[in-house]
Amino acid sequence: MNNKMLCLSPIAIAIMTSSMTLSAQVISADQITAINSQPTTPITINDGVSVDVTGAPAITIDDPSITLSVGENPSSGSSVISDLIAVDVQPNPVDGSITDPVINNNGTINGGTIGIRLDRDANSGGAGALVNITNTAGSEISGDDRAIEIEADTIDLDNSGLITVTAPNADTTNGVVFVSDQASNVDIFNRDGGVIDSGEGTEAAAISIQLNNGGRRNDITNDEGGQIIGRGNAAASGSDAGDGIRFERERELSSGQDSSGNNLEDIGTLQPTTEQFLSQGNVTNAGLISSEGANGTVAGIRVVDNVAFAGTITNEATGVITGEQNGLYFGNADHREIDENGEVEATGTVSNSGTISSGSRALNIDGSNLQINNEVGGQIVGTGVQRNGTVYSDGTADNFSVNNAGTIDAVVEGSGFAAEIQEEGNTFTFDNSGTIQG
Repeated sequence: MNNKMLCLSPIAIAIMTSSMTLSAQVISADQITAINSQPTTPITINDGVSVDVTGAPAITIDDPSITLSVGENPSSGSSVISDLIAVDVQPNPVDGSITDPVINNNGTINGGTIGIRLDRDANSGGAGALVNITNTAGSEISGDDRAIEIEADTIDLDNSGLITVTAPNADTTNGVVFVSDQASNVDIFNRDGGVIDSGEGTEAAAISIQLNNGGRRNDITNDEGGQIIGRGNAAASGSDAGDGIRFERERELSSGQDSSGNNLEDIGTLQPTTEQFLSQGNVTNAGLISSEGANGTVAGIRVVDNVAFAGTITNEATGVITGEQNGLYFGNADHREIDENGEVEATGTVSNSGTISSGSRALNIDGSNLQINNEVGGQIVGTGVQRNGTVYSDGTADNFSVNNAGTIDAVVEGSGFAAEIQEEGNTFTFDNSGTIQG
């Protein structure tokens, strides 16, 4: 089928609160008005059709229960393109809600800034019921700055294709997939063959989860055959640091515009703070989570200082969590969820049956109350000279436990396990029924 192009002016964004099947035709103002009267019928971009808009989002959805299908079949050759945001999901202007829209991508969704944005009404809260995004095998969601930005609640993102950035040498802010501190109950599923990666030559985290001090539950599942890859060697404090997955707190925001004229939103450095920001989410990995960053605390999976990780990281037998500088890094915090009565609700836990590795330090333990379980068959290993230890706890680490039934091995050079002890002492337990090798 020959690829068709449908070029729309900014006024054509009105179709997005509507229902229609887009094929290679000119959309008139009368047709737009008629479409707006049918807000719950699906929008379908026919196979081989391209919708390309300049100066506005290509598609804006602000009515409930819209289903947007980019292509009717996998590898459809259809596309939705804008020099700004390609697909912009906005709260309903009447009540501020986002209610059950579905986005099925069988082609390409590409934005000059963001591929898909799920927005929230700052005044009403815009909590949302459930937004489902499916990116099928062979399909792509991309943006020059970031591919997907999630600010609303209750999102399912299911990826079997490619989620990436497309600008050459992109300086991606806060992740290819960015979950803001306003969002909660976000579930990201990266399936066999799914790739979340900014690409070679870029500097970016693959997934960045930003927390606030009220606590957020956001879960990530990476199936066997899935890849989540952080790129570049940017400073660990920067929004473009190349973690595979990063759990972080709010940043000090910059203002103005960058050299390309983009607004500087969510860009800034992590500032010292005494507040704690709670993560109640979980990571389950059977594929590859990696970072090529060799700078500071950057890691395959990183929990930054003052983020209390009270969830579970489960690395299954086929799973690999790796980083040039750190494989798995926990920053300084009390890694527990404590209720208003002072009762402990949950404790940060690692269960490893696969491989956690690094060229410099495989597992870093800062803060208190973590539980590390290296199961039978689990490997926590060095791939280069280890700094301080393959498993290392610094002076802030306290009241943690390591249960090793697998293998902890520096392999190349260095200690298997090392702990920095404060003058006043540190409390931890180490139970070994496996192998520890320096």
